[in-house]
Amino acid sequence: MGQDDQKSRRDILNTMKKHIVVIGGGLAGTSAAHRLSEYGHDVTIIERGNYLGGRIRTRTVGGEAIELGAGFLTKGCKNLLTFLRDTELEMKLHHQQGKSGIYRNGGVSMLAPGAIFNGKILSWGAMLKVAPG
Repeated sequence: MGQDDQKSRRDILNTMKKHIVVIGGGLAGTSAAHRLSEYGHDVTIIERGNYLGGRIRTRTVGGEAIELGAGFLTKGCKNLLTFLRDTELEMKLHHQQGKSGIYRNGGVSMLAPGAIFNGKILSWGAMLKVAPG
């Protein structure tokens, strides 16, 4: 699809205000809803859970941030970080400094920086997904 096709679609979206239902409140659903609302549409997100964020979910337990979801962010996630800035959600990010751990089999294994990429914690495919760049 060329730039002219994208521009004409954007023009159509801008001139035909609609009420649009987005199924799923994960990253894709919330960013789609945000973009559609920027075009002036009324948007409703339908999410089966009682929170937005999909697989990205953090809880605080005993004063420590625990990642419950399958996803986490690195500085290389430029599109996602831009979306979070645009929606003023960036301030809700927990910035991890120092050591991290993985909760597994009833205990926490502490990790040194870079240890997550040694092939024992994440699969090679998962490492490629989180690699910056």
